[in-house]
Amino acid sequence: MTAATSTPRTLTLPLPTTPSPLPTSHEMAALNNTSVVVYAAKDLRLVNREMPVPGPNEVLLKMHSVGICGSDVHYWQHGRIGDFVLQEPMVLGHEAAGTVCAVGASVTHLVPGDRVAIEPGVPRENDEFCKNGRYNLSPSIFFCATPPDHGSLCRYYTHSASFCYKLPDNVSYEEGALVEPLSVGIHACRRAGVSLGSYVFICGAGPIGLVCLLVAKGMGAAKVVITDLSSERLAKARELGADFVLLSGAGSEAEASLGGPQDMARRVAECLGGTPPDISIECTGAEACVQASIYATRSGGVLVLVGMGPKLMTLPILNAAVREVDIRGVFRYCNTWPMAIAMLASRHVDVQPLVTHRFPLSSALEAFENVKIPRLLKSGPADVKGRHKPQHLKAPLAQIHIPGRVCHRLSDTSFKISKACRHRACYARDIGAVKSH
Repeated sequence: MTAATSTPRTLTLPLPTTPSPLPTSHEMAALNNTSVVVYAAKDLRLVNREMPVPGPNEVLLKMHSVGICGSDVHYWQHGRIGDFVLQEPMVLGHEAAGTVCAVGASVTHLVPGDRVAIEPGVPRENDEFCKNGRYNLSPSIFFCATPPDHGSLCRYYTHSASFCYKLPDNVSYEEGALVEPLSVGIHACRRAGVSLGSYVFICGAGPIGLVCLLVAKGMGAAKVVITDLSSERLAKARELGADFVLLSGAGSEAEASLGGPQDMARRVAECLGGTPPDISIECTGAEACVQASIYATRSGGVLVLVGMGPKLMTLPILNAAVREVDIRGVFRYCNTWPMAIAMLASRHVDVQPLVTHRFPLSSALEAFENVKIPRLLKSGPADVKGRHKPQHLKAPLAQIHIPGRVCHRLSDTSFKISKACRHRACYARDIGAVKSH
């Protein structure tokens, strides 16, 4: 798998110093707003929707890069995720970057022409969670492509100006779209307390496991051990800076030679010279992986749960309790976009290796099909196809599939499927990016 490169785009016209007037209704009607809309389970369409008009505190954006996440595929295939049920047609997409076209009357920090990355979660009210800085937990939060809120996989989109962040000249639109999954890694590492000298164990070497790896190393982790079912994904993890990689054998002949979760915990400690990790970051949602993460974490350490698995699972809670292993949840992210953009701008982290393919917006339906269909991991980039399997697989886990990432180009040029993928049992956090002119 080779990394896709992207050249930051520059504007050829001088940028206005003051906000430009909003387009007239006639001008708006003349614009095409092609959008990817899910109408019901198994019913995905490309439609030309009405042009949105920004409110006083919003901006109108011409989208450039928008990712197709596993959650987008799940809404398309099942019409719901947990308690979030599709009741009416919804635009998909929440990993996005674009260009400001017009600004609302009260917006002063952005002007037309600004390149921005979009944080998809916007608080609707200043409740207790917003006041203490954890707005991601607000029950009334707006979140792109989560019923009933529309997403950003369209040509034109309006969003709260306060949650649009300027991109430095050396950060591409594609990287801007990947700020969203990178933010998951930042939030996970913050929740875990990763710091200089930390020993970290990461379960799952898919996109989210890999961004957790990048962030952990960036925050000063001394040693990182990462496990996965796929040797290809582990090779990518090694390339991105993992100190040790361990191939798990769930569902394979190798499983017979392994002792299950406790044996995996022993192997992790052996990699670290006999010292258990201070922190474990679980990115698969698979029961056996959560069990292994509890056993592996040192007494007094921290386990953060990033992967989304079944509602109920059997875990060694007594083991965690008597050893005072703190188990912490991770839900999306908050206050991460500035750090993520700074890490990208400084080249402290490189997310480009996570992106491998592009598709035009006109081929969005084909791209979704491509992401859905199971395919084996191939050796060359031309052979890597994407797919998401939202439910726990009944097929043997030894058959490794890649949930791919799709980056649409919102014109007719190229779209992109990204990635090294992660554990098949976890459906909610796969990345990609879409481009538009």
